[in-house]
Amino acid sequence: MADEHPEADLLERARDGDDEAFAALCARHEARLRRRVELRLSPAVKRRFAASDVLQLAHLEAHGKLPDFEDRGPGSFGRWLARIVDLKAKELVRHHAGTAKRAVQAELTRPGRPTLGAFHGADTSPSQAAMGSELRGAIRRAIENLPPNYREVVELRQVRGLSTAEVAERLGKTPDMVKGTYSRALAKLARDLKLHGSDA
Repeated sequence: MADEHPEADLLERARDGDDEAFAALCARHEARLRRRVELRLSPAVKRRFAASDVLQLAHLEAHGKLPDFEDRGPGSFGRWLARIVDLKAKELVRHHAGTAKRAVQAELTRPGRPTLGAFHGADTSPSQAAMGSELRGAIRRAIENLPPNYREVVELRQVRGLSTAEVAERLGKTPDMVKGTYSRALAKLARDLKLHGSDA
């Protein structure tokens, strides 16, 4: 699909609510952006968050902001998406720094605890290990907190992998109605996840 359709055509279809076209647009840039994320995340952050986590958050935000994207010619979508990816990577780094600082402070303020270096081979505490799935948990909670009609469409599209046409048939709605609901749901998810990150 990526080779058969010019980026401008995919962009036009994505703006019209074609999720497959949007996915194809993102897929064209995935390898380059994955390398970009790998270079920006420290080893400590990578132990908790994978590059795919950053890309998933960036794709959610890009989908919600697509109506605001200004097409400035060839390569502009890739540059725009890269800026969103960079922002999400920075948010995760800040989040990691904050949680790491709180973890160290908790260790230092608990009386009678041995020093961290006393546990050779125990690199992470249970709370630190739990943070490894924190992002996925935040996404799951954000989906659960969506309005029922949004949640239903997101679960059918993302969790069960149904196409827009299949979701429309199952719900007794038109494909255009499903596309509109799905687009609004993803935009809300992106907003909720951004708020989650800023509060952390």
